[in-house]
Amino acid sequence: MKAIFYLPYYLFGKTTGRLGSNAFISKGFVNWRKVNDGIYCPLSSHVGKENSPHKIVVKCYEDLMNQLQDIHNLVSKRASQEVENNCLCLKATIRTD
Repeated sequence: MKAIFYLPYYLFGKTTGRLGSNAFISKGFVNWRKVNDGIYCPLSSHVGKENSPHKIVVKCYEDLMNQLQDIHNLVSKRASQEVENNCLCLKATIRTD
């Protein structure tokens, strides 16, 4: 039987504090009979409203991915700024001697 597992739930499922997250972590989602039930589809109702466990873990996952990119950019920007500052200090030192 085919099952759906969801990486954001594996990483951040405990942050939601709600039961049911295990369906996407260890057991997998297997309720295929009801997938085509429109608004009653378990996957659609699972996504839910703003504070649904699904949206919480998706936000945590997106923040993690953005954080990794920001760290790289921050280090790169900081290194460029340090080189620029060091050049300015070196020019000032050469001119004063």
